[in-house]
Amino acid sequence: MIGSPDNVLLGFDGRWNVLRRVQLYGQVLLDELVSSEIFSGSGWWANKWGIQAGVKYVNVFGLDHLDLQVEHNLARPFTYSHYDPANSYTHYNQPLAHPFRCQFQRIACVASLAATFSPFASSTFYPCPNWGQYTH
Repeated sequence: MIGSPDNVLLGFDGRWNVLRRVQLYGQVLLDELVSSEIFSGSGWWANKWGIQAGVKYVNVFGLDHLDLQVEHNLARPFTYSHYDPANSYTHYNQPLAHPFRCQFQRIACVASLAATFSPFASSTFYPCPNWGQYTH
């Protein structure tokens, strides 16, 4: 990053197809971690990270195109941020990452049905966001 040689984001993602109809997936984001503070249990503010973990079940009950999905997202306080606005992950002060920015947990439940004979699909989305107050 500009003027900050230690400000780096690392991301990892993976997917595993279990059986024929179940998919497990996830992502991990690491942003400015200090390894000595990770295991200290202090909750140090500069250890910034985020995770996404989910499961998707396709063709539920043998019905074509009926899919269920549950997903958990979490981001620590100050993730994607930087003291210099040129190095934060924003565009016109809007986040480039998750719309909840940082310091949140969210569980999303999605049920979708797409008819094979129609270009239209129906989907129900139920988010359960939880924003926290940073106390450290």
